Amino acid sequence: MGLRILHVIDTLEFGGAEKVAVSLANGAAEQHEVAVCTLSGPGALAAELDSRVRSFSLQRPSGTSLRVPLQLAQQLRDGRYDIVHGHNWSVFLETGIAASLAGIACALHTIHGPYPPPGTRWPQAIRRECRRWVERRASRPFHRIVCVSDA
Repeated sequence: MGLRILHVIDTLEFGGAEKVAVSLANGAAEQHEVAVCTLSGPGALAAELDSRVRSFSLQRPSGTSLRVPLQLAQQLRDGRYDIVHGHNWSVFLETGIAASLAGIACALHTIHGPYPPPGTRWPQAIRRECRRWVERRASRPFHRIVCVSDA
């Protein structure tokens, strides 16, 4: 079999990014070993995954959890994945950190929509700038970051 590919997305509830992740996973399943990891939970579109696509969830608790990137890195190492492909802002940090920790040969990320709107009050502005600082560093393990629109 070809490459070992892991797609990472928050959930497979109905949405455009979720449909794209399912379509990419199903399309690659004929020639590669493919899995989909949802961080928060599977969702209704999990039923549309090809029977050859393995799926699992890390059941991320609400809010920020430092445990999630560690769990994802362990999954990447255990599965000996060649490629990790993250989808959407909701998994950007976790996927970047995990790819770096696991030493993944090829890490990709697709941004399917606009950047989360910034707050207007000063605590939100500070939080936004801190997040952007972390995101710039978390983007380093990605070989490509693809945006599907100007937004």
